Amino acid sequence: MADNVDGKRYAIVVGQLALGEQVFTLSHSHLGQHPELDEDPELLKRALARIVLTPEKFERGGWLMFEVNFDEPVGKGSVVERREGDVYIWAVPKRRDMYRVYVTNREPEPCDTVSVIIRWRQEFQGYELRTAFVGCLPALYEADKIKNVYLRRYKFWSRYVLVYPGDKYITSGTKTDRKPASLELFTPDYSP
Repeated sequence: MADNVDGKRYAIVVGQLALGEQVFTLSHSHLGQHPELDEDPELLKRALARIVLTPEKFERGGWLMFEVNFDEPVGKGSVVERREGDVYIWAVPKRRDMYRVYVTNREPEPCDTVSVIIRWRQEFQGYELRTAFVGCLPALYEADKIKNVYLRRYKFWSRYVLVYPGDKYITSGTKTDRKPASLELFTPDYSP
């Protein structure tokens, strides 16, 4: 993973886009938080190699968002639609600073799509990878039409939830079965 060395940022190349553009990650990327790509690191390279940049690609604040479809299951997506009977916990994922809600009695669901979010970084002459995961982006597109970031998050997370990835991906000592008070105004009520 990339890091700061002697006050300078260094990038680690993780793959190339279809036309050879390099893609790299920095220390603050969300890449290490998705078990499905940890278990199959070649899947990210295969997904990146299928991306051809075109002007009409969806852009959000400089970030380009892609769904790469493989036409056959390539893994399991960790974002699932909420349903009755879900059992929830809250925890802080590693390399994040805020609690997330997880469902503990569900498994990730088979998926044929890898989503990738990148942006051009002139200083590195390549594309920075913000995140990549097995799963689709449609709900993000819909939610992005809402300008208020808190309302957008609220609407998205009132419909979807993350499947608990296991303790390896969670900051030690942060797991709880009650919604933290800091989230009261900004997240839906998942309490039973």
